[in-house]
Order: sequence, then structure tokens, then C-alpha cells
Amino acid sequence: MRTRRLATGRLSSEAMLTTNASLATTVLAALGSLLIARALGPAGRGDWAVISALALLIGTVGTLGVPTAVSYGLAQLPYARRAMYLRAALCAALLLAMLAGTACTAVALMLTLGDAPTLVLALSGCISAAVVMHQIVQHAVLTGGTLRWYAAAQIAPPALTLLALGMLAASGSLSVLAVTAVSALSGASGAAVALRGLQRAGLLRRRPLWLPLREVVTTLRPDLTYAVTTFATISLSQVVHRVDVLLVSGYKGSTAAGLYAVAVQVADLLMVVPAALGMVLFRRAATSVSGHWGDALRTLAWTAPIAAAAALLVGVAASSLIEGFFGAEFAGAVAPLRWLLPGVVLLGLQSLVSSYLAGRGRPRAVLYAWTIAAAFTIVADLIVVPVHGIEGAAIVSSVSYLLVLGLHVKPLLDIRRHDLVGAPR
Repeated sequence: MRTRRLATGRLSSEAMLTTNASLATTVLAALGSLLIARALGPAGRGDWAVISALALLIGTVGTLGVPTAVSYGLAQLPYARRAMYLRAALCAALLLAMLAGTACTAVALMLTLGDAPTLVLALSGCISAAVVMHQIVQHAVLTGGTLRWYAAAQIAPPALTLLALGMLAASGSLSVLAVTAVSALSGASGAAVALRGLQRAGLLRRRPLWLPLREVVTTLRPDLTYAVTTFATISLSQVVHRVDVLLVSGYKGSTAAGLYAVAVQVADLLMVVPAALGMVLFRRAATSVSGHWGDALRTLAWTAPIAAAAALLVGVAASSLIEGFFGAEFAGAVAPLRWLLPGVVLLGLQSLVSSYLAGRGRPRAVLYAWTIAAAFTIVADLIVVPVHGIEGAAIVSSVSYLLVLGLHVKPLLDIRRHDLVGAPR
């Protein structure tokens, strides 16, 4: 009984830390987005939404699943072997960042997104590169350092972004170009904070960090299968999350994309608590043989009613929230926001399940669900968005999130059955 109380207390403290960090991050990011929307208007917000969606898509996919694999791999190694493993991971991060940045710039210039100038399109590659570095290093500190440094690396980018955007807005020089440059710098700041956390944990010593590519591959090889599976899953999930914004822009123009981006941003507020708790579940499942099945069930039980109540409140107050904070010109975002809310609640629950499964070393269990959801989303969006616009895109997203949550149930129950019969992890 005492052990159970101690475990529950630890879960609560870790959940409180990550949840507070996620809340702070969300508030800072929302304030920054509010400045952008008011300064650029719906059309400018739409141009930025498309550029950022492309940069985040390529940056996240460009990690090749290394962030989660590195976090899981560090958790399985004795402390004495972690420094060498981390050096290999950082070398991989630098290489992948360069590749993702180059790919994003090339794609952006080829597509000539919206009315954005060439320099903005070129700078979008810097955002992708920063995303790669930030994700890999932040995931490394999740299990190689402490949650305090993980939280600090999470908060640093939106805090810097808000400060810079506030200064630019006060001087009247806020533009899509300025927002793009600030976003790239803020992502790099998050990676720098996470590196400091790894240094404090004793995993970064004064030695050359660069390793030959062959040695990098050899060191990371035990987790390459995990990384490839995670990469496929992340790629498919990013398609589900980002393709609607790109298609709305392509079929309905920048203004519609701007309205839809605001709706998505407000709906994503409901992901704050599940995302924070998901990181705790991943960390605990990855660092324990028992898997903490009871923690997973309790977390789902806490989250579901809270998320549903929050969605109801946001839905009722949607008009006041959108028009009060963003202005009357964004009133068109209210309807798609209400259609998105049920799906985002389900997506939050799914993120808890997938984090737990990944922490148990079973990313393949998630891959099938996202494969089906991605195929459905692409086909449905291509049919629905040209006719029904942003409301149709919101409905397709909610149905996709329902589908992917339903497909996660069987893998979760399978793990429980394996635990009960004493099967290996």
C-alpha cells in the first residue's frame, strides 16, 4: 500500500510539472498567435499558416523517428553508456536538420506558397531544421535528464517568440518574414535549453561531439527498427494533422486557410493536458519493467471527463472567444471550431494511449491505426474540402480522430493480456 501511494504521488508530481509547463507553453503560444492574427489579418495569417504547416510537417517527418527512439534507447542503457549514445544522437540530429531544412526550402520555393516572398520561403527551411534539433534534443532530456529541463526546453521557444513578436508589433514591423525568422530562432533556443539540461546531467562532456557516420549508425543500430517504425507513424499522423490546412489553402485561398488555422489553434488548447500526461506515461513506461498499467488507466480516467467538459465550455463560448480575442473578421472560424472540438477530445485520449504504447517499446501497435486514418483523411479531404470548405475539413478531422482512437483500443488491451500471462515486453 505504501509503495502504491508513493508511486501515485510521484505520478501526480510529474503530471503537475509537465501539465503546468504545457499550460504555460500554450498560453505563450496563443498570445503570440493572437499578435500575428491581429497584425496580419486573415489572409496574412493564412499565408503564415501554410508556411508553418509545411515547415513543421517536413521538420517532424525529417526526424525519421529518431527523437522517440533516442529517448527510449537512453532509458534502456546504464548511465555509463549514455554519453556515447548521446553523442551519436546529436550527430544524427545535425545531419537530419540540414537535410530537412534543405528539403523544406526546395519544396516551398517549388510550390511558391501563397503570396509569400522568396526570402520567406527560403527561411521556412530554417524552421524545419530547428524543429529537428529541438525534437531530438528535447526527447533526449526526457529520459536522459530531468523533467525540469524538459519543461524548460518546452517553454523557451514560445516565450522567446512572444517577446520578439511583442517588440516587432510595438514598432509596427510585424510581417510574415519577421514571424518566420522569429520562429526559426525560437526553435533553436529550445534545443539549446535541452542541451544545457543534458550537460547538467553529466552526459555532455568537453570532447568533440562529432563522430564518423559509420560509428553513429553502429551506436544507434539497436534502436533503428524502433526509429523507422516511429518515423512511419509520425509521418502518417502529420499527414492527418497538416494536410487539411494545405488543402484548404489550395482550394479555398489564404483567407479561408487563416480562418481554419485559428479554429485549429483554439481547438488544440484541449490537447495541453493530454500531451503533458502522455510524456509522463512514456517516461514511466520506458524506464520500468512493470509498465505502470494502472497509471495509464488512471490517467485516461482523469483526462476524459475534464477534456469533454472543457470542449463543451469552448464550444458554448466559441463566438465570444474568437471575436473577442481575434476580432470580428475571424468570425468565420467559429463553425469549424465547433466541429473540431469532439475530435480533439478523442485525439487527446489517443495521444495518451500511443505515448504509453511507445514507452512499452511497441510503436508498431500504433502504426496500423495511423495508416488507416491517413488514407481516410486524404481521400475524404479531397472530396469534401472543395465543396464544403473549412467546415468540411473540420468534420473530416474529427471523424479521423475518432477512427484512430478506436484502432488503438485493441493494441492497448493486447499489452494488458501479455502482462497478465507474464509474456516478455
